[in-house]
Amino acid sequence: MNEKTIVINEPPKGQPRARVTRWVTYDPAKESKTFIKWMIKEQWQDTPIITGPVEVFFDFFMPIPKSTSKKKRSLMLCGVIRHTKKPDRDNMEKKVLDCMSGIVFADDALSWNGGSRKQYSEHPRTKIIIKWEESDE
Repeated sequence: MNEKTIVINEPPKGQPRARVTRWVTYDPAKESKTFIKWMIKEQWQDTPIITGPVEVFFDFFMPIPKSTSKKKRSLMLCGVIRHTKKPDRDNMEKKVLDCMSGIVFADDALSWNGGSRKQYSEHPRTKIIIKWEESDE
């Protein structure tokens, strides 16, 4: 079983809904996705595209609000207070999986197992752990 970790040094954000007008469909997250794809390409360049089943696990390190007291801040950092606010885990997963498609694996449908968690951190980022087996092709 192969394993590789990718870190995206940007505060995690969810996948917003596409805006549809009479004439055009607009993706409000286009710039953010471009940056995430670039970060993924930089860290994946020595590894071939995965064509078989893959497991993807996410750790979303969320920023602590600036108005938080020192006492509450320390409770957030040690995990006593959990991140239960927006954005939703599934929206953040969807955004990153879409960005990984075509770079890490042929299609995000190859992801058969995985999970994610949100936690507070002084250094907001997304950590992705990818596990796969060598294909016989």
